[in-house]
Amino acid sequence: MSPHIDREPTAYEIWIFKWIAMPIMIVCILIGLFAWFKNHSRCESICEEKGFAGYRYKPSGKYGSSEKTCTCFTEEDAKIKDRVPEGTRVF
Repeated sequence: MSPHIDREPTAYEIWIFKWIAMPIMIVCILIGLFAWFKNHSRCESICEEKGFAGYRYKPSGKYGSSEKTCTCFTEEDAKIKDRVPEGTRVF
């Protein structure tokens, strides 16, 4: 059972939340988005340089994965719609 607080937060608690906790959370979210975008773009450029028709970037933590992966697909692999093809893993 979760505890229930029957009082309003003090001005100090609001200030801490507003000027310390929220900015830290926003910075963490922005860093995560930047890292995803950078790795996604890197995956796309590597696959295009090697002449593949498609790619798939999977960040770490997604689907129980402990590491980020980039998989490039040939033309035949890219045409498969019902399942994820094997492809060629780049990183």
